[in-house]
Amino acid sequence: IIQPCTKVCLKNSNGKMSSILDFKREAIAKGLCKQYRAKWDNAQSKKDLMDIALDANGMEYMAEMFNEGWGLTPGYIREEFADYINGRYEKSYNGYKTAMYVMHNGELTASCTAYLLASCNMKVVIPENYVCRLFICAGSNITIDCEGDCEVYCYGDRSQVNEVTGGGSVVL
Repeated sequence: IIQPCTKVCLKNSNGKMSSILDFKREAIAKGLCKQYRAKWDNAQSKKDLMDIALDANGMEYMAEMFNEGWGLTPGYIREEFADYINGRYEKSYNGYKTAMYVMHNGELTASCTAYLLASCNMKVVIPENYVCRLFICAGSNITIDCEGDCEVYCYGDRSQVNEVTGGGSVVL
């Protein structure tokens, strides 16, 4: 079921309810580019919004948003976008796959090209002959078992890679 994005609401940092439009206005005020404004204008569902967040630039933007403490919270995304996080949805585009994990505990064996990990406490396994990029943010604590190749982008002082094991290559 695709839900219209016009009815999505969020709580801002002072706990008051505001609309997704208010979040969009804040993103524009913080420099959201014209290309992403147009994508947002054309979004018709939560899936469309998640697809924007899951492209390479969108994942970096979301990680920076979490790190700076404005916009959507991990708890909000977990509640309102549950159908599109934590292994329930992968965006596929031009041979690449991306996914978002939010407030997730457990283990993930990478099957996507890139992941956004927000407020997670988990182990990520990168199989042999596999290349993966991790965007780690919002106080995540991640352990990596890598037999392939992995690039890690860690945002903020509260997010960290606790341990790296395996014979693969990990670039932090």
